[in-house]
Amino acid sequence: MNDWLFILAFYGFAGLMVFSALTMLLSRNILYVALGLLFSFLSLAALYVLNHADFVAVAQIVIYIGGVLVLLLFGIMLTYRPKIPGTPEAEKAETGPMAGFRNLGLGLGIAVLAGLALVYLILEADFAQMTWIQEAANPGKPQATNTTAGLGVVLVADYLLVFELAAWLLLVALVGSVLLASRPSE
Repeated sequence: MNDWLFILAFYGFAGLMVFSALTMLLSRNILYVALGLLFSFLSLAALYVLNHADFVAVAQIVIYIGGVLVLLLFGIMLTYRPKIPGTPEAEKAETGPMAGFRNLGLGLGIAVLAGLALVYLILEADFAQMTWIQEAANPGKPQATNTTAGLGVVLVADYLLVFELAAWLLLVALVGSVLLASRPSE
């Protein structure tokens, strides 16, 4: 990867992390806080990938986004109270920042700019110089060590029982939370 492309990606993801952290701190809407947390976790995982820490990046996504953020969203869904029409809360929700199509132009503009930047980065990337592609093209050469593959083999071979017990425990917790959520409130 070119040095300027690496620096651009680093500062882009670092800026996204700072912006999402500020969104979490300054927002009063719990859904915006959860979205800020999601983008903060994703940008941190991208920074791990840029630093060649593949296992830590995958663990960041699986544990924090797959576990902590989903648990937070379950909490939001379980405590949601619909607004009664005619109350001040319902009127405020109808005139809030997301009412109508006021932010449609800004959202489309940001999406188009992000898409153009992504296409430009893909077109400018020199895939022939990337070491992992060169190693895959030359199977006779010894490949670089991959921590994720070795850990995956050990988890499924040596610690299969513990791995399966953890999966069953998470399944029981998920079913229990669904049963608690489906129970009528008293």
